[in-house]
Amino acid sequence: MGVKILQFGDVHLPLPAGALRAPGAWRPRRIPAIANYFLLRGRHYAAAREKLAALRDFLRREGVEWIFYAGDSVAMGLESEFAAASPLLEEVFRAARRGAVAVPGNHDFYTPRSVRDFRRLLPWGQDNDLPGLFPDFPGRPIVRFLPPDAAVVAFETACPHFFFWNSSGRLSRRTRDALRALLAHPRLAALGTVFLLTHYPPDDADRFHGFRDADALAELLAGRKNLVFLHGHVHAAGRRTVGPASAAIRVFCSGSLTKEGAESFWLHELEGGRLRSRRGRWSGGAWRV
Repeated sequence: MGVKILQFGDVHLPLPAGALRAPGAWRPRRIPAIANYFLLRGRHYAAAREKLAALRDFLRREGVEWIFYAGDSVAMGLESEFAAASPLLEEVFRAARRGAVAVPGNHDFYTPRSVRDFRRLLPWGQDNDLPGLFPDFPGRPIVRFLPPDAAVVAFETACPHFFFWNSSGRLSRRTRDALRALLAHPRLAALGTVFLLTHYPPDDADRFHGFRDADALAELLAGRKNLVFLHGHVHAAGRRTVGPASAAIRVFCSGSLTKEGAESFWLHELEGGRLRSRRGRWSGGAWRV
């Protein structure tokens, strides 16, 4: 039997009522985002709750075993947003038969306070099958094994910034060292497929919206032939390969689950070492592939 995996992210649930009355909501970094939300962005995600709830039905209908979630649950990283999102995401994650693996996005880590609230209120998808390889730290990479011949390694690349125009990602030194230890582990090296899950694409080094440590990550992944890279952040789903032909890494961007007119996810089926990936689409008030 194969393994069914659903990859999605960038849900961007609408602001709950009264969210902007909370202390600290009107920080300078958020003011342009608040204006953008009410003038433009908000209407693109007005039906996000409906689309997220419908995903639960799709997961059960298709018998999906694993969820790989690429982050960005909310709009501005407010405590009330996380509190409202938590039960909605938990219900969806529990619809997967085996489990869920999740990473945060840049909107989840909007400010340093957002990081703390995220870790407290959205703790889902953090189980780890291979602990003890390196000292534990907040946001450490995690591993889940997907029998018989695969695993997923999830790691954080989102981080808070002071200036509102900076939404780039970074790879901390601790995360880099932990990834190096994990990828060299005999159990992972011997597998046919290792999925890497994070928020940012591996090859977009744009200083203000991309992944600033793309070169460092590329060096870390070079020469490894069993990798499949899964990410979000970019709201247009797609698939491609990166790296030399002799060790090309397949890359899947989940796009946004809920953005009006661009709704998407990837349904991956891994069987006998072969990966079949189909894009999910929102049509007629339901999810289809």
